[in-house]
Amino acid sequence: MICSAEFPNAGSTRAMYNSVLMRKLFGLCVLSLFMLFAAPSYSAQAPKPSPAADVMAAVQRAINLAESGRCAEALPLLRKSIRQIADKDLKKRVGLDGVHCAMTHNVPYESLAFVEVLVR
Repeated sequence: MICSAEFPNAGSTRAMYNSVLMRKLFGLCVLSLFMLFAAPSYSAQAPKPSPAADVMAAVQRAINLAESGRCAEALPLLRKSIRQIADKDLKKRVGLDGVHCAMTHNVPYESLAFVEVLVR
């Protein structure tokens, strides 16, 4: 052990060393706690559904609205979704629902997009 009589600044050097060491240790503890609490929040996020799933959900919603008689709400959704559908039977169903809604709500020009798809 170093005697303070031999080195008069030994006590202050030791205090400075301990102070720097404590700051580094405190910073390490804070960083560890941050990593501990931040990591689960990143892994707990739900995966985003694929675009195809979003399209199918919108199509189903539009079909349900049209077939329940809520054509004013269904027409814009049907018009948007008919171009995104690849399944032939589903496209026919959306087209027929679109024509039905357009005709019953007295907007025949709205039905042209659906008739165009149905004719193909």
